[in-house]
Amino acid sequence: MGEVRTRGARNEIDQNTRLRPTYFSEDDLLRKYKDLPLGIAVAASTAVPGVFHAQSLTDLYAGWTPQLVDGGVHDNQGIEGLLDNKCTHRIVSDACGQMEDDPDPSTRMISVLSRSNSVMMDRIREEMYETAALRRDTEVQVQELDFLHLRQDLEQPELTRIGREPENLEKQQVGRTISYGVDKNIQIFLSSVRTDLDSCSEVEAQALMADGYLIAKSQIKSSLARKPDPSCPLEPEGDSTKWGFCSVMSHLEDPNQDPLFCRQLEISSAIAFKVFKRFRWLRCMAVGLGMLLAVTLFWRMVFVDPNNSVGFADEIYERLHTYRALGLTAFILVLYGLLFLVPRRVRWVAMLRNLPRQLALRAGAATIAATAAWLHILVFDWLFLWQGRVARLREISPDELDSG
Repeated sequence: MGEVRTRGARNEIDQNTRLRPTYFSEDDLLRKYKDLPLGIAVAASTAVPGVFHAQSLTDLYAGWTPQLVDGGVHDNQGIEGLLDNKCTHRIVSDACGQMEDDPDPSTRMISVLSRSNSVMMDRIREEMYETAALRRDTEVQVQELDFLHLRQDLEQPELTRIGREPENLEKQQVGRTISYGVDKNIQIFLSSVRTDLDSCSEVEAQALMADGYLIAKSQIKSSLARKPDPSCPLEPEGDSTKWGFCSVMSHLEDPNQDPLFCRQLEISSAIAFKVFKRFRWLRCMAVGLGMLLAVTLFWRMVFVDPNNSVGFADEIYERLHTYRALGLTAFILVLYGLLFLVPRRVRWVAMLRNLPRQLALRAGAATIAATAAWLHILVFDWLFLWQGRVARLREISPDELDSG
């Protein structure tokens, strides 16, 4: 870990302290870093700022404690770390979620902040690629650069303002299949697959692996054609037909052979409620239950005596397996009730009243969230993984898919 030495114009503008690189192979490295679990390294690599806790590195630099977060905020390609190792050939696999077009962006504060962050990260991605390409073209050390991403060879659409004649530069996509043998619509679906850390169905995983294999094979073959290397074969060695993702390769080229495949990839960009988008009957059930709950609550608030309880709600509440959280909620509510009896003229008690109320609200929210997470993992996540098996691609006919 550490920072590479700045080069060129960056020396003139970067005056911050540089943490010299530290390597795992150094003999005098502390034992705790020699025995660093792989999980800690992965946790540091995926520590999205504001979502996951940063990973601390202590006793490496005197008076300094680096806090590691997701490297995407600085170098989302991982290219900078290769400079000091004098790598001559680089194959960069860009798996980051690229910024999507938004024809009508929202002006709400949260939306503006989120979109601005996406623009910034997209700019960092482009700058890192341009820097790598510049080094390939100007430095002797870097002889070859292959940059692979999930929008490989997809043509960039262009728009002309209203009232102006379209220019000849505007691109029109011709044909359905890209140069490496993948249908364009399928490639668009794959480029939009979510990158958050939730469950990934077998169809999604196999399709991404097969797509990455085809892109890499095509890109590296083109590089070898430009700069022949007798020691490197043009075709991958070994029997690639034995790999599991080969079972979906034909679907990448011709998605019409199984509508279930397209339907699965089409919903892969969704962050939540993917399984509801997959099954119509599940959507209808959710809407029905929601309407039933709304009618029940309305009936209770308007027509039912507040002193009476709703029987089925009490039974569900008692059967939830979150006794500790529920007990904590009840204890805090009782504590809040007792403190409420203390005279208001006691200032410190008045301040203390707000604390249990806040704790009660947070404990109640935690109880609801834990119950929802438990239900999601046990039911909906299992259902999503079950319907996303590759084996089911040949079990469901188009007629059954339309009806389900």
